[in-house]
Amino acid sequence: MAVLQAVRDSRFTTEMFVAGESRAISGVGGQGAVNFSLLASAALSCAPPGADRRALLEAIGRGVGRAAAHEFAHQLLPTAPIHDSTDVESYEYGAAGRCEQYFGPVHWDLAGPLLRKRLGH
Repeated sequence: MAVLQAVRDSRFTTEMFVAGESRAISGVGGQGAVNFSLLASAALSCAPPGADRRALLEAIGRGVGRAAAHEFAHQLLPTAPIHDSTDVESYEYGAAGRCEQYFGPVHWDLAGPLLRKRLGH
């Protein structure tokens, strides 16, 4: 998983940026990337008033890590409709612009049982 300064959505002809993207390669895994600038900006915009530097850096790291976990799920479960989750506190939720991505706990929702089965746990 690469952490890039920006990740452009290649499905559009205009410049549209996304939090992350993955391409699954059957039998191999795949490749993916997350958008540092977008995720860092979202983390800062979600910060509670008075958050210190440490809290901001931890939120950025948490957001990048959670986006990477989401993208890895796409690679491991290429046909699973993980974006169907409506749980904003889940890794599968389809938008990284929510504050739960950076602050507070998250958990696996739709992909949880599928990942456990795939990984043999």
